[in-house]
Amino acid sequence: MRNHGRMICYYERKTMKRALLIVLPLALLFLAGCGSDDSGTDPAPVTEPEYQSGTTGDDGSVSLNLGDYAVNVGVENQGGAGLSGMTVNAAVTGNYLICMAGDPQSDYYTDVQIVELGATSDGLNSTVTLSFALDGSMTGAQTLTQPPPFLAEIRDESGLVECHFTGTLVEIADTLEHYGDIGGIFHLGAQAAAALGVDVTTFTMTAAVLGGDINLFAVLLGEMTGIFDDDLITVYWYTNDDGNLLSPFYFDAVELHRDYRFKMTLTWGEEPRDLDAHLWTPEIEGISYHVYFGDLGSITMAPYAELDWDDQYSYGPENLTIDELYPGTYHFAIHHWTGEGTIATSGAQVNVYSETGLQHTLTVPTGNAGENWYWHVLDIDGTTGQITLINELAGDPPVAGYQPAAVKAAR
Repeated sequence: MRNHGRMICYYERKTMKRALLIVLPLALLFLAGCGSDDSGTDPAPVTEPEYQSGTTGDDGSVSLNLGDYAVNVGVENQGGAGLSGMTVNAAVTGNYLICMAGDPQSDYYTDVQIVELGATSDGLNSTVTLSFALDGSMTGAQTLTQPPPFLAEIRDESGLVECHFTGTLVEIADTLEHYGDIGGIFHLGAQAAAALGVDVTTFTMTAAVLGGDINLFAVLLGEMTGIFDDDLITVYWYTNDDGNLLSPFYFDAVELHRDYRFKMTLTWGEEPRDLDAHLWTPEIEGISYHVYFGDLGSITMAPYAELDWDDQYSYGPENLTIDELYPGTYHFAIHHWTGEGTIATSGAQVNVYSETGLQHTLTVPTGNAGENWYWHVLDIDGTTGQITLINELAGDPPVAGYQPAAVKAAR
């Protein structure tokens, strides 16, 4: 694995002009730049954030003691039933209360609430009551329709340990996975979103994703953000001195590294559970190729096109990348392999990217379709790079000769 950077955490005491550097992978602490304030006056001490974690009881509630604040939290499902066994982590940073609720079993998505304390309490020994209604988990990641307020403001709170890392999707996943006890909240900021040509977004991931398989974590991060394998991402997050996570993960900047010609990303719904991406190439070095789950292809040799993996259990994504184009026509299609419904009821969507960003978004037509039909998405002119959008359903593949029945027997 390439190492583009190390994870750095630092705790800056602004009034004392001190920096405590914590390099977590090496477990070393460095104290640097100690000195007195230039004014000669004694600065006010920095207040360590109050932090407590708890688990909801049978009624879905838990009470946490955060110094001057008593925090009562109720967690329920979308039907209003209390959820027991949910983990609730909360911290008071000075001006804000940050509270995250999540499911260690990953049946529900993690959610976060950020409350400005001055606007919700009368002063010391105040009680704050919060209610969470968690969504059931289906895909492992989900966009938040109502991102919490004060996402930017909490980053300026004194006493927080600021951590940051720059790396690829896989390296980011490897770095963040140990925070995966209840899942996490991710925020794609304005600068990163502008570089990617997408909207600012906030999304949630379950504990099984954040703390589970690194490659799946990386794939879902890419799907939620539009970041690709070789792009470099700078991510920030905030903890207390004990390393307890107190904030979402902020994707602040993205450096694009996209020297391919095209990438097609396929996603779909729960049923049919298995759709497959297919690419038929023109003749390349004397051979015409078919890139699909039975032959994933290669970026470094003919056909210079590659499918990343075969998702057989709903949602995707499957990514098919073309690194080099050869004269002739490329045909890209989606096949309904198995599962209830048809390709027309799958909710399938294909995003088409070039090295300059998102070029097209296509949604499968909802007309009549039979079992195991195809969605012919597009063709590409290998000489000019021109994309022709087809967007049609058919019972046969766009290129004759593919026999799914024979392939099924061997799968």
